[in-house]
Amino acid sequence: MNRPAPRKSSLAGTSPLTPPPAPEPAPADTNVPPVVQAKTTSGGVLSQRSGEKYPRLNYYVPDVETAGRIRAAFIAGRTRYGWRTFSDMQAAAVLAVVEQLEREINDGQPFEPTAAGAVPPGRSVE
Repeated sequence: MNRPAPRKSSLAGTSPLTPPPAPEPAPADTNVPPVVQAKTTSGGVLSQRSGEKYPRLNYYVPDVETAGRIRAAFIAGRTRYGWRTFSDMQAAAVLAVVEQLEREINDGQPFEPTAAGAVPPGRSVE
């Protein structure tokens, strides 16, 4: 009777005290666009955090009811408007206001991008 040869584990000869050898680097993907850095009038530079695929923007709403309405609107409209994520809906809504302000304030021209950190945090003092 022939017995099959035992298989060799990829963990053979390793221990928690000695890390495994580093894997070979993957070939560079030429379809990935580089992180763009654009200069602003304030001298700041727009940049993306390392390892972050998309820049982040955060905001607060006045109460729990408003937050619930926003979530419900996303669920109700995601199929109709093609929003794949909650961020898709929020970006579409904010960009609609941005385009309106560009028409009203900036003669229809796009605003020049402002660097992260240029917007003062918190409420304005008035």
